[in-house]
Amino acid sequence: MNELKKETFEKAADIVRAAYPDLLQPAAKQLGEAAGTVARAINKTLLPIRVYVWGIEALEKLLLTELPKKLKHVPDERIVSPPPMITGPTLDALKFAATEPSLRELYLNLLATATDSKTAQEAHPAFVEIIQQLNPDEARILDTLSRKSAYPLVSIRSITKWPSGNHFEPPSLPNIELGYRVDVKYFSILVYDANCSYPSVAPTFFDNLIRLGLVEVLWDERLPDRMPYQLTEQHPEFQRIRTEIQTQGRQIETTERIITLTALGIQFCNACVCSEGARVDTSAFARESNRDVFPRWS
Repeated sequence: MNELKKETFEKAADIVRAAYPDLLQPAAKQLGEAAGTVARAINKTLLPIRVYVWGIEALEKLLLTELPKKLKHVPDERIVSPPPMITGPTLDALKFAATEPSLRELYLNLLATATDSKTAQEAHPAFVEIIQQLNPDEARILDTLSRKSAYPLVSIRSITKWPSGNHFEPPSLPNIELGYRVDVKYFSILVYDANCSYPSVAPTFFDNLIRLGLVEVLWDERLPDRMPYQLTEQHPEFQRIRTEIQTQGRQIETTERIITLTALGIQFCNACVCSEGARVDTSAFARESNRDVFPRWS
């Protein structure tokens, strides 16, 4: 490692140490470590937390090991010290998420973005709080969206109609609809392509990402290519939902939509999701066909 980069990383390590001075104090400063029954009860309660909360030494080792890897292609003249308004909150949050790889990578990528003068302006301080409000599956969804830009999404609802052949059936209104319900607000194979651990709660993931302003559903638009929607309807989980609805004597109706990154989501992915110079492909909707968005379906 050259001297300039080494000096920068050592400065970052100094920030870690400065951010947590209490962690460097003697064990006697900790709350009643050996002071009676109450203290022992508190320590016993906090023991599981200590297993997952990283200390100063672990954070420093992680920073000095992983950050140089993410900046190996950055020229020396572009290496700068990340601002404390990014570094401090990031390291404070990282100590609670360092054992979760998908979230840890977001924090490390944000630090790397802030350490490169070419990309430092994309490292928004609010991104730390956004990462804190993501779970690992949502991080995987963003990673997949950053590489494919847009995905097909369908809303599934079931319709109850007047039973055919019923002697009370109004002759002038055959096959009248009695009502409908929304069975699945958002269904997309995006969660399966992203290898989410809990795809059954995907609508919650999408609602949270929309709440954070990272993704949006284009309600009045659909992909020009029908193939992505056909593959969506062929997915085993979609087929299971269809069978369940039909078994209950109701009809299934779907509405085709698009889920994609917002402008904020693109900046967030460039700063926190993409690594080693990769960027979000924003040209998908400028193409005449969206087949390039889904290369494995072409």
